[in-house]
Amino acid sequence: MDSLFHFVFSLMAGLALDIRTKHKFKYIIPIAFLSVAIDVDHFLPLGARGTFHNIFITILIPLVLFIIFYFYEKKREIKLQTYSLLLLVMLTGHVISDMLYGTDVKLFYPFSMQGYSFPKFLVSATPEFYSPIIAREGIILAIYFLILLPAIFIEDFLY
Repeated sequence: MDSLFHFVFSLMAGLALDIRTKHKFKYIIPIAFLSVAIDVDHFLPLGARGTFHNIFITILIPLVLFIIFYFYEKKREIKLQTYSLLLLVMLTGHVISDMLYGTDVKLFYPFSMQGYSFPKFLVSATPEFYSPIIAREGIILAIYFLILLPAIFIEDFLY
């Protein structure tokens, strides 16, 4: 999936989930941009979805930020830990949606160059007439939304 989709869907899902009432909108836009930042590996020689589309970047960067914000937050009122977990949710959604789209994602790079993806499929009413009842893209959107759904409960979980 393209970078614009990842940004717009993360942003729109955040607004649709009413994150704006719990969290400051001015922080959600940069987090949506950061969730797309891993697409920079499309321009690197190792190939797309390898260098930054892995579980180490997807999980470790938000968790390191979470720990840093834990100590930083004692002095401030802004709940930055919430935003680091929101970034974790958005990055996870990004990587899984790429895999659902049928793109090989090197989840364990640099330890393994094995690409992982979900198989392509189509559910249609009749084999003669192409009119999908459930298309892969619709399922990807639904799963992406379900991955972003826990963002509603991040503050409840933390505090």
